[in-house]
Amino acid sequence: PKCPCDTVVVAGGEAYNPLAMGDFSPLEIVLAGGRPVYRNQNGVYLFYWRDAGDWGVGPDYLESKAAVVSRSNGTAACPTHASGWVVWSGAAWLPGVSVRCQRPPSPPVAPSPPSPSPPLSPPPSPPPSPPPSPP
Repeated sequence: PKCPCDTVVVAGGEAYNPLAMGDFSPLEIVLAGGRPVYRNQNGVYLFYWRDAGDWGVGPDYLESKAAVVSRSNGTAACPTHASGWVVWSGAAWLPGVSVRCQRPPSPPVAPSPPSPSPPLSPPPSPPPSPPPSPP
């Protein structure tokens, strides 16, 4: 399935696992559990675990190790549709992680064309030439 996000932003767990936070971009043609795999600027992956029915953020999308997981136990097609996100503190799973879509900025609105200027009046005619002098 195609997710509507160009970028998925994971935030809220920076105090516990800053490498697992940030902007995640989809990888071309890489799927896990039939869903897109994303990678952030730190080389960490956001991926779907088919066995658990949850999304996770971890160092390898082929393994079930993760520092951040969704606890929705559902079949969310996209990470932004999953819920119950938690981060591992080193001692316990803690809530407070948000996962949201970041779409590219809308293109700027084109300015409307300027209104037409009033027509210019024609330049004045040149003064008549003096009659030719008699020879």
